[in-house]
Amino acid sequence: MLTTFLTDAALVAEVSHLLNTVEEALESLKAEMDRNVIDPFAALFEMAGFGLDHEGWVRSELMRQA
Repeated sequence: MLTTFLTDAALVAEVSHLLNTVEEALESLKAEMDRNVIDPFAALFEMAGFGLDHEGWVRSELMRQA
């Protein structure tokens, strides 16, 4: 016997809400990134150690802060 806990519409609505919330948080972090104090040496070591360019490091840092 199969029991349905969520309708497809409810699941889609919740996932959509979650994705919108994450997108809003990332936009907020992007706006505040320049105001945060960033250790330039740590950033350089991370970029070298993980083989990231500056853009990749920025994405990684935004995910870490989120």
